Amino acid sequence: MAKVDTGDELKQMASIALLKDEAGGLMQELGITTISFYKGDSKRALDIIKAQLSKVVESNPWLCAHLDGKDMKFPAVPTSGDLDNICISQKSPLTSKGSYVTICTEIYTHKLNVPDGYTLLKTKGPCTSLKILEMDDNEFAVVFSMSHVIADGRTYYDVLNMLTPGADVVALVSTRVDSFRENMRKLCGEKELVWADSPGAMAMYTFAMMPNMLGCRGVSCSGFYVDEEKNTAAKTAGAKEGGVAYVSTNDVLTSGFMTVTKSRIGMMGLDCRGKVSGIGQDFAGNYVSALSLDDTTFGTPASLRKMLSTTPYKPTTKPLPGFCRWMVGLDSASFSMVTNWSSFARNLMQLTDCDLQVHLPVHNPAYCVYDLMVPFTPAPGKVGVICWTTKADEDALKTAMPLGDRISNELFP
Repeated sequence: MAKVDTGDELKQMASIALLKDEAGGLMQELGITTISFYKGDSKRALDIIKAQLSKVVESNPWLCAHLDGKDMKFPAVPTSGDLDNICISQKSPLTSKGSYVTICTEIYTHKLNVPDGYTLLKTKGPCTSLKILEMDDNEFAVVFSMSHVIADGRTYYDVLNMLTPGADVVALVSTRVDSFRENMRKLCGEKELVWADSPGAMAMYTFAMMPNMLGCRGVSCSGFYVDEEKNTAAKTAGAKEGGVAYVSTNDVLTSGFMTVTKSRIGMMGLDCRGKVSGIGQDFAGNYVSALSLDDTTFGTPASLRKMLSTTPYKPTTKPLPGFCRWMVGLDSASFSMVTNWSSFARNLMQLTDCDLQVHLPVHNPAYCVYDLMVPFTPAPGKVGVICWTTKADEDALKTAMPLGDRISNELFP
C-alpha cells in the first residue's frame, strides 16, 4: 500500500501550475474514460489492482490531485485514505452483453466517470477514479477515468498500462512546460488553430450540429474490428498509388472516414511528444494538438502521410470555411473528428487469473452529435474502430475502410 502519514493535519501538499489550455478550454471537457470487462473474481482483482495502484501513486502522487484555481494540488506523500478516495468497488447491473450506447449512458448517468473541470473545481473532487463494478456470472468491469484537465490520451494510457500487476512503474514528468502552446502552434498550423478557436467557426459548427442535438436527425453508432488482411492491402496500395514509402493504419482509417463522411474540415488528434521542442515521451499532461485538415490533405492516405512528413505541418491549402459564406450556402460546415486511442494502448491492464473480454473507450452519447471515429484497442493485438456518424451507414463505412466483423453483435446491434 501507499505510505501512510500520521494524520491528515500533518499532510504536506504539493502544487503544480496547469498549462494555459488546461486551466482554460479543457476545463469544460469530461474525463477520459474507458471500461474493461473481465471474467474472474472481482474481490481478488480489487486487492491486486489496489496494491499496484499504490505503487503507481507513490511514484506519481499527482494522480491524487484535485483542482485548486489554476493549479492541481495533491499530497506530497499519498496516504491509504487518498488511495481509497480513488479506488472503490460496487455492485453494477452492467454487462458486456449489453448495448455499448446503453453502457456509456449508464456510466454518465450514475457518475462513474470523472466529471468536467468546472465541477471538479467546485467540488474539490479527485481528478482520478478507478471503479470496479461487480456483476453476475463471474464478470466484473474496471472503469478507469482521469480528468482531461490533467491528462491527455497518452498520459491516460501510460498510467493504465502501469496498473497491470508487476508492470514497470515510472515517475512521469508532471511539471508543465509553458512554452508548449506557442511552439505547438508554430508546428501544427497557427492559421488553422486560430480559425478553429474563432467565434465564427464555433458558431458555424454549433448551428450545423443543432439538428442532431435536438434529435431531428439520427446519429448512428457502430463498432468494427480492423481486418488485418484488408488493412495490409490498403496500406500497400495507398503507398504505391501515392508515391510514398509507407502509409500507416491511422492514415488509411482517417482518410477513409473523413472522405466517406464528406467532411469539409476533418480534425485529427496529434500527440506532440517528441515533435515539439522540450516535450519528452515521458511527460504527463496535455501535450497534444488537433490538426484541421481539408481534402487536399486527408483525401488519400498518401497525401496525409506527406503532410505529416514535413514540418511545420500544412494542414490545409484551400481557404478555411467562413460563417458568412456558410450562412448563404457558399460553403459547407460538414466536419468530422478522428482521435486515435490505439496508438497508446499497448497491452492494456492485464490481471492475473482474469480473462479480459473487451476494452472500450467511453463517450457520452448525448455529446456525440457529429461524425466521430475512435480507433482503439479492444484487446491486445487487436485494432477496432467506434464510429458515430450522422449520414454514412455501416455499408459505406466498410466500403471506405478496411473493416471486418462487428466487435460484438450485442454491443453494436
